[in-house]
Amino acid sequence: MRTLAWTLHHNLRWRKVLAITLFGLKCALSAALAWQVAYLIAGKEAAALAAVSAVIVLQATSWQTIRKSIERVLGVFIGIALSVIIVHLLGLSALTILLTVFAAALSGLLFKPKGAYLATQIPISALLGLVVGVGEESYPALRLLGALIGGVIGTLLSLFLSPPIYAQKAQRTLVNLLEEVAQTLPTLADTVGGTVACSRQAAIYEHMHAVERKVRCSERELALGKENLRLNPWGRALQDVTENQPYLLEALEKVTRQMERIAWTVQATGQAWNELSSLHCWARRYAEILRIMGEMLEFVAERVYVITQQAQSQSAAWEYPQHSEEEAFAQLAQTQERLKEEEDALLEEKEELLIPVRNVPQTTTRASYRAVVRSSLLMDLRRMLDELEDMLVAVRQLQAG
Repeated sequence: MRTLAWTLHHNLRWRKVLAITLFGLKCALSAALAWQVAYLIAGKEAAALAAVSAVIVLQATSWQTIRKSIERVLGVFIGIALSVIIVHLLGLSALTILLTVFAAALSGLLFKPKGAYLATQIPISALLGLVVGVGEESYPALRLLGALIGGVIGTLLSLFLSPPIYAQKAQRTLVNLLEEVAQTLPTLADTVGGTVACSRQAAIYEHMHAVERKVRCSERELALGKENLRLNPWGRALQDVTENQPYLLEALEKVTRQMERIAWTVQATGQAWNELSSLHCWARRYAEILRIMGEMLEFVAERVYVITQQAQSQSAAWEYPQHSEEEAFAQLAQTQERLKEEEDALLEEKEELLIPVRNVPQTTTRASYRAVVRSSLLMDLRRMLDELEDMLVAVRQLQAG
């Protein structure tokens, strides 16, 4: 997995540079083409407005560019229409400006649910139509024409110069997260097994919390990767892989949440945890279950990476290590059986504790506390294992598709 981690890190770095360079190139080409087209149609004034619009509407993905182009054209049209109508009816004065901006602001609030940029363009275009349009009567029409030409040029270039960089980056981010969580599970297993000093339990809990927060924070990046494939003719091969991405991330987030809960349980027990783990074999058995989960999660990370590489290279000759998949599902079945045995054993102990006796000794009270701790840990382990099973099934279906 170290080689995989280095490869992913290296790919992410050069793809980030490529994305920045390509975006700058699209801005330059859009401005130049929009200026030339508008200049040939309506002259220098329209050309300048078209070049500005082409640069403004360009966004990270084609879908975002299309949305902003539509919002800009509609915003300019509504704002210009308001200014022209009010000036035509009432003339130009301070009162006219007040009424125009007030009406445009209300219109912006009305259209805000449809798009934030649309809402801001309406009052801006209305005010510019009033102020600039006094000295240049053709300005309203030129502004609308410039917005239309710039939006069309920017959209076309965004469609044809938008390789699925963000989708590929999102896939690598997902693999990185899977790998990081898989590498964190042995540390959590050591903590549960009692081989970690009490002074480090708080730090390990904070680390688990940081991993869980990192998984949650990656949702925006993965959503951008999925959006990068909308109306993108270059990213169809990644479409199926990206569709399962939110599902895998959701399952991974649930796994990390349970890991955080387990670390909190150990930390809350404090000094007594090392005593419990040293006196009772169940803590070491739980730790072993966590290590096996880490191996299964490593398998998921490797398989998602291989599927992504196959989709990008569009190679039908990619060979999958079928024995690895069989071993992963065999591990899953064995771990489910082991966890069921642990749950049954705890249930028997709980039934013994419920037998009413007089003068309950201190040892029984401690046994009750151990039962509560074990019950919490087993519940978290069961939830983690259920999520891992869903991830393994999702990866198998993704590979078959």
